[in-house]
Amino acid sequence: MTLVAEGAASGASGEISARTEQLARDHGLSRRQAEVLTQLALGKTNNAIAAVLGCADGTVEFHVSHLLRKMHCENRTEIVARYWSKRLGRPAREP
Repeated sequence: MTLVAEGAASGASGEISARTEQLARDHGLSRRQAEVLTQLALGKTNNAIAAVLGCADGTVEFHVSHLLRKMHCENRTEIVARYWSKRLGRPAREP
């Protein structure tokens, strides 16, 4: 089962799903953190992510702070850059 919303079209969403799943494994992310990561990678704000996931803005902030720590990133831009630069099928590099 993928971490991207069910029913998403194949192609680009398949790549997003594969990236999310690999990063989730590499960094020990929870399912919800992986869902937030996917939304961040799509350029969504905390408010938009909260609306998509059906939670409060503060909950999204909480998950983003854990993503920063687990992925060894300084800010959300670095999370997104790491997300899109991830080479699929290769082990993660240590920071």
